[in-house]
This record gives sequence, C-alpha cells and structure tokens, in this order.
Amino acid sequence: GGRGGMGGGRRGGGMGGERGARAAEPPKFPEAKDLQNFNPASLIIDKKKKLSLADSQVAALKGLETKIYERNAALLVRYDSLRSAYRPPSRDAGRDAPAPSADSTRMVAMTQMRGMRTLLDSLAERRRVDVHETLDLIADEKTKKKAAEFVDDQDKKFNELIPQLPAGGGGSGRRGR
Repeated sequence: GGRGGMGGGRRGGGMGGERGARAAEPPKFPEAKDLQNFNPASLIIDKKKKLSLADSQVAALKGLETKIYERNAALLVRYDSLRSAYRPPSRDAGRDAPAPSADSTRMVAMTQMRGMRTLLDSLAERRRVDVHETLDLIADEKTKKKAAEFVDDQDKKFNELIPQLPAGGGGSGRRGR
C-alpha cells in the first residue's frame, strides 16, 4: 500500500514538507509522569462500566495496577533523572564558528538521548507484559476483545509520545555523517 510514502518508518505522523527543516530540531521527550499514565490496568478499570466487568475482576485489576506502578517506578525515576539533565545543543550551535565544546556538547546530548531511548524501549517492552497480564484477567473473549481495542488506542497514544532519534542517532547509520 501507500502508507508512509517517502517518510519510511516515521512514528506519530509527520509534517510532510517540513521534513528537512525538522531534522535539526532536537527530539522532545515526554515527562515521566506522562508515561506513568499509560498503565493498561488503570485504563481497563476506567472502562469497567463499558466492559461490564465483575467486581472480582476490578479488584484483580486494581492489584495489577499497583504492581505495574511499582514495577515501573525505578525505571521511570532513572528516565526522569536523565531527562532532567538533558540539554540538547541549540540549533545554531557550531554554525558560524565551531567551538571545540560544540562537538562535546552534541556528544553528551546524543548519549543522553540514547540513554532515554533505551529506557523508553525498556518501558515499551514492559508495557507489552503489562498489557498481556491485564488482558489475561478478563475471561470472557468478547469482553477481552473490546478491552484490547481500548488498549490498542492507548498504545497508539503511547507510541506518539516516543520520539525517534535524529539521523545518526542509533542503529546502522551512526558514522555516516
């Protein structure tokens, strides 16, 4: 199909003609408190009336909700700490007269971005486990399917928050520039 066009593996859509202009912008990383809101058990508890969940299921989900918050707490603290220290270089850094510190500033920022991205990837992997455990608490297949649709919508919103590293920031093309 025609999905994605020339943008390739973009996440969260894009701005078409601004592609070149946006490449110089440092990625925006979400706050830890925003990421914490993506607890799938909390979502299903909020949708308990639409899903017609039994009180016993809601109680089990509340236990899982607490477990998920506790399980992700240390990772979110580390992420928040790294995000607080993150200082992306300004867009104009090094354009007129490249200072020796401009490269080191960029390297520090790239290292911080990679660290945050690694933590976000870990959180996304944990989220897959959290979703699986949440849906396992719903016995009725029809209700489980409806709950999975709610979780899919939440997944889309979660993925939209996760920035891509700029070109050269990871994977195969790191040294090519």
